[in-house]
Amino acid sequence: MATEDLTGALDEAGVRYELLTHARTESAVAEAEALGLAPDDVAKTLVVAIPEGYIRAVIPASERLDVGKLRAVLGGASKKVHLASEEDIARDSRPRRTSPATTPSSTSAPCRRSAALGVTRSSSTAA
Repeated sequence: MATEDLTGALDEAGVRYELLTHARTESAVAEAEALGLAPDDVAKTLVVAIPEGYIRAVIPASERLDVGKLRAVLGGASKKVHLASEEDIARDSRPRRTSPATTPSSTSAPCRRSAALGVTRSSSTAA
């Protein structure tokens, strides 16, 4: 389901991409190596926590996201904008009992392609 959500957002934004299957890897750079591609040619998806929920940032495997610049693009310097941990996502994706008035909505933010998002060249090979 997550793949379809992401590819749907990319399609809607007119972003060209190709899905490639590969063995499980622990980093985007390792994924590029497993595919025999340069890290610049492989994208990684980062989940960013914002006050309203989560957003995805899709960037080249060789790049790093500048969260400070992302905060500015999102309209403020909120300290509540940060890379989400696996624990954050697991905690927040558990089913909860809520009343209709407090049920979270599933809105989809538009995909933005911009250098202003703070993507910077990585100085290390860690993803």
